[in-house]
Amino acid sequence: MTCRAILLALTLCLFSAMTCGKAAAADGDQLFSAANEAYSRGDYQRAIALYEEVQATVGYSPHLLYNLGNSYARAGQTGRAVLAYERGLRLAPDDPDLQGSLQLLRRDKGLFSDPPQGWRPMELLSLDRWALLALAALVTMAAWQLLALWKARLRRGRLTASLCCLLVMSLAATAAAVRHQSFNPSVVIAADARLLLSPFPSSASLGMLQEGRLVRVEKTHGEYLFVALESGRRGWMDKRQIEAVVE
Repeated sequence: MTCRAILLALTLCLFSAMTCGKAAAADGDQLFSAANEAYSRGDYQRAIALYEEVQATVGYSPHLLYNLGNSYARAGQTGRAVLAYERGLRLAPDDPDLQGSLQLLRRDKGLFSDPPQGWRPMELLSLDRWALLALAALVTMAAWQLLALWKARLRRGRLTASLCCLLVMSLAATAAAVRHQSFNPSVVIAADARLLLSPFPSSASLGMLQEGRLVRVEKTHGEYLFVALESGRRGWMDKRQIEAVVE
């Protein structure tokens, strides 16, 4: 195959991909409008089906997840609503509509956070801000080392500055690692979810788990997951009763 033929084939592939992308976007816009109309009529199940079709066609977006969460909430599917809002906040952490709707739903359904186990400094900043702090400490240390090569008066404090930067970087990296563990919780999406003593259908129940509650998966055994709640309670759950925020 000549270079001209290869270039022509690549051009045709690119044109085809662009055409398909535009068609998918147009279909997504039509479905989104239809979903909004269904929501305004109070047909929330139809709105959910259409929003999910948009999601399958063009993917996630904060606005889509906000509307989908509202539809789930109106339809009484609290777990699914919390899941949609939480996914939207992973894309737009400071979105006031997503934050407000999630807070309102949790308040109305009594989904209050469990009391924290002591004060945890790593919760002062979000995951991305801890990562940025660690990066800033690394850049500062490197810059100080370079400046000390040219300016003799900076060499005296080079060791102290490096140690301070290393300390900040270590603390920030540790906090970021801890925060990363809580970045992707799972949401209880079943109304009859139970916390079990062992990973078997006949296991003794440790109590009900409210729909919309956040849990953290620690390990897997067959069709069951060992989860931890914010309060520190642990137990096994059927994996079909929860869904991860970040898939």
